[in-house]
Amino acid sequence: MGSDRKDQRIILTLVLFMAGVSFLVYEVVWDRMLSLYLGITVYASTIVVSAYMAGLALGAYFIGKAAGKVTNARTFLAGLLFSIGIINAGVYYLLELLPVIPGLWQSYAFSLTAVFISAFAIGGVMPVVSRIYLSLGNSSSQSVGNTFAADTVGSATGGIIAGFFLLGSAGMRGSVFLMSAFNLILSILILITLNNIPESEEENNPAVKNRIEADRFPVKAIFLITFVTGLTGLSAQILWMRIFRIYLTNTSYTFSLIVSVVIFGYFIGSIIFKRYFGKERDSGKVLTVSLFIYGSVFIWGVMIFINAPGLIIIPLHEALSDPAFRIMIPPVLLSLITVLPQSVLSGFIFTSSVEAYKNSARNISEGFGSVYFYNTAGAFIGPFIAAFVLIPYAGVVRALLIVSLLSALTAAYMAVRYNKRKSAFKFISVIVSAAIAAALFIPQIKVMPPSFSQTERDILFYKETVEATLVVGQDRNTGLKYTYFNNNSVIGSSYDGIKAVKLLGHLPFLTAEPPENVLIVGFGIGVTTSTVLMHPEVRKVTCVELAEELKEAAVLYSDINNNVVNDPRLTIIGNDGRHFLQNSEDRYDLISSDPTHPVLGSGNLYSREYFQLCYDHLSEDGMVTQYLPMHKLLFKDYAGIIKTFNSVFDNTTVWLGHTHTIIVGTKKPLSIDFADFSKKASQINDIYLYNDPYSLASFLILDSKSIEKMTEGSEICYDDRSYLDFFKFDSFLPENWSINAQKILEHIEPSDIIFNIDDTLKFERFRTSTKLVLQGLIRSMLGDKQGYMNKLYEANKANPENQEIVFLIRLEGMNKGN
Repeated sequence: MGSDRKDQRIILTLVLFMAGVSFLVYEVVWDRMLSLYLGITVYASTIVVSAYMAGLALGAYFIGKAAGKVTNARTFLAGLLFSIGIINAGVYYLLELLPVIPGLWQSYAFSLTAVFISAFAIGGVMPVVSRIYLSLGNSSSQSVGNTFAADTVGSATGGIIAGFFLLGSAGMRGSVFLMSAFNLILSILILITLNNIPESEEENNPAVKNRIEADRFPVKAIFLITFVTGLTGLSAQILWMRIFRIYLTNTSYTFSLIVSVVIFGYFIGSIIFKRYFGKERDSGKVLTVSLFIYGSVFIWGVMIFINAPGLIIIPLHEALSDPAFRIMIPPVLLSLITVLPQSVLSGFIFTSSVEAYKNSARNISEGFGSVYFYNTAGAFIGPFIAAFVLIPYAGVVRALLIVSLLSALTAAYMAVRYNKRKSAFKFISVIVSAAIAAALFIPQIKVMPPSFSQTERDILFYKETVEATLVVGQDRNTGLKYTYFNNNSVIGSSYDGIKAVKLLGHLPFLTAEPPENVLIVGFGIGVTTSTVLMHPEVRKVTCVELAEELKEAAVLYSDINNNVVNDPRLTIIGNDGRHFLQNSEDRYDLISSDPTHPVLGSGNLYSREYFQLCYDHLSEDGMVTQYLPMHKLLFKDYAGIIKTFNSVFDNTTVWLGHTHTIIVGTKKPLSIDFADFSKKASQINDIYLYNDPYSLASFLILDSKSIEKMTEGSEICYDDRSYLDFFKFDSFLPENWSINAQKILEHIEPSDIIFNIDDTLKFERFRTSTKLVLQGLIRSMLGDKQGYMNKLYEANKANPENQEIVFLIRLEGMNKGN
């Protein structure tokens, strides 16, 4: 009999572990879906975390109460897991309706409801399982410990599997339906294997009758501690996610990493309590001391993050050569140093609270559900406070200090109000709380992007927004300015960056009828927007920017953006570009997208679904221009983006912007009369762009025919399984730019798109010099600077009329001098 029960406990633990895996897979998928449909925002993660916590809280409370009354817990659990599988498959289809939900706040409410439904049934699993453990002869603390341990380890595993493996291979739909089937199988497994479980009430269990009498801690105090721990813990989770955006290259990985580390910490905390403090009689003292330490570790995390670039990130980046290690080891190490200690204490406090509660309540399922309810009620509120209050008004560092202060103040209150033993701890806790409060008044502490810290730069602008840390710096040696959106370079004042965005803005006016109504996705520092507004034909420009506050930094680039923020034709809207299009019925003559790099968090603006949105919002004679980098992309991914764009726009061309490329798509076939092109080029009065029509026309490097040849064998990028959001780490190899450029060179062919060229020999000379410059850039990117200069001289000899080459030779000479 004892052996049978032992086997049943092992089976139950494995079932709960596997169920925990599926629960976190669901949560990570919901975060991915909301990021796509609501925008890659802190708010999307906040909705997922908060709704999940609310569902878990109410599910634990109500289903936990019901579990205390049923006589056949095994059948109850099997039915619960079966329902979870069916419900979550349905939630997937609910969330797919998000694009047709009108209005931002309506979308938030719909998402909150759908994710809540997903989590409600999941919340009931832990109290039901703890009841079955108790029926199998475990003590109350063993029941809670085993339940919490199996669920948390499974959940942590599920988060890693989903974010780093499953979503990239199976996609969102495949992941959800795989887990749904998994839940159905588990429900059947429970019915088959867990036979003859005693169906007695918990009060008849000897483990309950013979528990050690301990000092009882007031139930209200227990609920307050668990509520505050939940509130501060989940507030911190959102704050960690927000800070980690500066250090981790991709937000799909950020969510999975943080959630998994937090949950794994819960497991470690529960094990520590079970092994070393399970028999502690003074539960009030344990809770008060652990809450005080819990509040203090946030200070530790802040100190580490402030010094992370010089202390951890840059040294590791220099020491490691493998791209996978360079990308993942620093954030993983940071999360273990900063996030893990806080989550370990959260798990310890939760388990300690349940143990304290059981001394006042005999029904372990109901008691577990009650503590779980208050903890997750705080966890529901915490993310909203972090995203909508703390970050906007206090900034991330002060926000973490406030979270620390709230925990320390609660511990101080408990020490004074409930601790029976007079000790110095009461005095110390009050003093430390006061010290943390005083720290809130120190000057703003800046959390700088690692890239910014690698060279000597002066900070010209620093601002923390809900979505990003925005920094403008100026190189002390060259005077060049650099703008960062988290750790992503938005644009600098270097020649290659300026040329690319200038072409992005001018090409539509050179190659087609001048657009009047324009949508620009991504304001940056306003160079593309100002270039478009240089053309008097433009009546209205709507610019959608995730971090609207970038317009404040744009004034530092007034010399290249013409003080564009003051142009009355411009309206800047703070929103995700994709979400804006989903909720807009307007049509535009031009949609110009200039997002950050696709593998650095903007993959949703390079998928077929996004390009289709652009197509659907174009006027019949409209045009879409899309920035496409050549670096940090494997050739198959670079070619795949072009193929994806071409799958929507039959009339696609690719243009060269020095070290970047620009994709242009139209509904109607593109046909460029060179005489008209030359006339328009001569009217461009832009000191940052050489307006020679032959030079500009030579930047047309690929048309639909050559695109079809170059992209043969490449895959179209879809939202469901995006190879850009879940990229190969080899994407960060430095030679990728040169590989992509070489492939372009191999596919450049004469095109009939441009016709009526008055001097074809001259045009061929410009095309030749453009290809020679590209060959030189390949050498430069591979470290052969002299080879680059040799190719520039060769290009100048082949085409002395190309004044840009003369400028590039002079620019390279100045760079060598510096």
